[in-house]
Amino acid sequence: MIKNLLTYFILLIIFNVNTIFAQGHLISGSIVDSNGGPLPGVTVLEKNTSNGVVSDLDGTYILTTSSPDVELVFSYLGFDTKTINIQGKRFMDIILEENIESLEEVQVVAF
Repeated sequence: MIKNLLTYFILLIIFNVNTIFAQGHLISGSIVDSNGGPLPGVTVLEKNTSNGVVSDLDGTYILTTSSPDVELVFSYLGFDTKTINIQGKRFMDIILEENIESLEEVQVVAF
């Protein structure tokens, strides 16, 4: 019985080692405009990857990155894109500045 438990325990450790060491860096925060209003739907991407999230209705985001020293790209229609190195931080609030010029050529198509 003890031999079976020991074997089971060793197998459990072997199969979970990859999961234990594969944990990334968790970062969260909120995204607001220059007036302090929350921005829902902002795309937050780890630079040069497809790893990303979209901010919720309160402008908050939570993302697990591949390492603590990556750059995040924050983009939203009508606002300047911002790229920031997180430098190991776990919480980061972002203020996006409006870019009125990028909205000059918006066309609405209805069916």
